[in-house]
Amino acid sequence: MDKIELPIFRVWDSKRKQMIYKCVVEIYSGYTYSGLVVKELDLEKKIGRVIDKPILLQYTGLKDKFGFKVYHRDIIFYADDLEDVQYSKLYVIEWDDQLTGWYLNPVDNNGYPNIAASLMARNGKVVGNTYDNPKMGGII
Repeated sequence: MDKIELPIFRVWDSKRKQMIYKCVVEIYSGYTYSGLVVKELDLEKKIGRVIDKPILLQYTGLKDKFGFKVYHRDIIFYADDLEDVQYSKLYVIEWDDQLTGWYLNPVDNNGYPNIAASLMARNGKVVGNTYDNPKMGGII
């Protein structure tokens, strides 16, 4: 029997301005309510707090050079050699509906857009995300 991979998410709590790493996403479809409910988990208290206006950030299935998971809207530092900053660049990882895949776009909009993420993320380093670091390169 094949193993079914469930999508992995982390959630930006736009009200409290913080990233939530332990959460549950519940999907409802019914007569009175249809939609998503996202709850932050507190494993010690065994409770979940509903997050108001969550922003779901999906795990891309990629890991950076150091083995860290890469999520939607992460900022990736990439250079041919991570010590050589002369040719380094910051990229943000995004889903492209038309190309149906994860792609890197330069933070400063100076360079080639829509670079296949699988080619560069594994050789780069996750240095943040556009929610925790909104001023990094003037992204969002």
